[in-house]
Amino acid sequence: MGTALLVLLLLALCGFIAYIGDLLGRRLGKKRLSVFGLRPKHTAILLTVVTGVLIAGFTFCAALVTLPWFRQVVTQGERLAAQNRDLHRANAEQTRQNDQLRSEADRRKDENTRLAGENTQLVTESRELKTASAKLKTENQGLASKNATLTRSNDELGKQAEALRLERKTLESRNADLMKTQQRLAADNRRLRLEQTALQSRQYVFRKGEQIDVRPLPPNPPEDVLRSAVDNVIDLARRKTRDRGVGPEAAILLVSPAGEARIDEARLKKWIVARAAPLRGRRVAVDAVAAENCAPGTPIKLRFRIYANERVFEANEVLAQREVNGANDDETVFGQLLSLFKLQVGPRMRAAEMPTGADGAYDFGYGPILDAWTKVKQIGGPALVKARAKKDIFKSGPFSLELEVSPVTISRTGL
Repeated sequence: MGTALLVLLLLALCGFIAYIGDLLGRRLGKKRLSVFGLRPKHTAILLTVVTGVLIAGFTFCAALVTLPWFRQVVTQGERLAAQNRDLHRANAEQTRQNDQLRSEADRRKDENTRLAGENTQLVTESRELKTASAKLKTENQGLASKNATLTRSNDELGKQAEALRLERKTLESRNADLMKTQQRLAADNRRLRLEQTALQSRQYVFRKGEQIDVRPLPPNPPEDVLRSAVDNVIDLARRKTRDRGVGPEAAILLVSPAGEARIDEARLKKWIVARAAPLRGRRVAVDAVAAENCAPGTPIKLRFRIYANERVFEANEVLAQREVNGANDDETVFGQLLSLFKLQVGPRMRAAEMPTGADGAYDFGYGPILDAWTKVKQIGGPALVKARAKKDIFKSGPFSLELEVSPVTISRTGL
């Protein structure tokens, strides 16, 4: 209705403007007016156009003021048109979604119908299963009673089997202990036979207490030096065992410092390092001695020691002396010189706690004794023999001794 009224209003306005313009043009043309220096004809055209514009503007403003719907069309026409297009598109989308929802609803309705049929079938099957379950429950009760009886029987059998297993385990443990004892006794018997043979033939390759090797070290040796000293002693012991026919190079057993149990090299080195701590600021020596007699074919047991390597005798110090008569027979002179070492020098070294050789004796060597014997025999009469230290002697050795022989005019011993 509003659109038709607007069209009628525009048509009427156009007709009115045409009428007024024609009327005004004829009258102004007759008056032959001139404005702005224009010719009368152009002045009439100008005034006609201005009049039409004013009439159209006045009419448009009046409609804009008096007609709200016209004002809305003028001021919001483009926005409303765009909004209308958006609403059309949204309506189309909503329509499409409604179609999809209706299709989904139809599909779900069909699905519900199918599920209702399946549910009915499941209800029927459930009643059948309840009947079967009741029957199975009755059977299970009977089986439970039988199972309880079997369980009690099985428990009794299990207890009997456990008792038999424990008894067998105990027997196996005893058997293993007996086998170990038998093996140990067999090894001990072999070792005892070898030692018995060695005792009978006096053929020990290493004797108990015999020093295998010694490594003197300066004060405060580092840990790596101590460990290296242990390695060097073990290497030398392996070479000695191989040279003396004890067995292969691995025929070495390291025993604890007390000599009772076996230990490995890592524990031995740790013990050596720990024992070196209280000896700080003092010379030390690391040595290894045979823990027991070693017969051919048996491994040697090494016992390591570390001690303060103190100086026990100074250079040129006289350890012992005695008079020997060169006029006596050779055996007597040699025995007197030998007793000088065994009865005088040896006890002094033992009192200084110097390590001994095999069987607790000191091996001085026969070279100095033979040289002194020759000099005494050359004198042919009473001679004074002094055992003198060639240089400073430390607790670890070696025994750097020399025999000094000088003639005497009057024998104080009567020999």
